[in-house]
Amino acid sequence: MLVGDVSCIPFFLATVVIGNLVVLNL
Repeated sequence: MLVGDVSCIPFFLATVVIGNLVVLNL
């Protein structure tokens, strides 16, 4: 992802949070 670090970081954090919620729900 070389588009923009400012827009990539929030998306990455959101993905990590959603991933953790899915794992906890399992």
